[in-house]
Amino acid sequence: DISMPDDVVMLYPNPTNDIIYIDFQGSQSTSYIVSSDGKVMQTFKTVPSSIDLSAYPKGIYYFTLRNNSHKLTKKIIKN
Repeated sequence: DISMPDDVVMLYPNPTNDIIYIDFQGSQSTSYIVSSDGKVMQTFKTVPSSIDLSAYPKGIYYFTLRNNSHKLTKKIIKN
C-alpha cells in the first residue's frame, strides 16, 4: 500500500472522552478502528463524520483508512 498524505484526514478532539469527529478530504475509502493490541473494533464501508467511542475502555486506538491503493493510519487517545 502507498501512504495517503497525512493532511487528508483530521481527527478531533484528540484525546477524546467519547465522540471523535472526522474531517476527510479524500476519495471513497473503507475505514476502521483498531485497538492497540490489533483487534478490529469497528469497520465502516465509508468514512463516517464522527465515531462514538464512549463504550470503549481508555487507551490508544488507531483509525485506518484504506482504498484500492492507499492507506493512512492515525492514532486516537481515549481518556
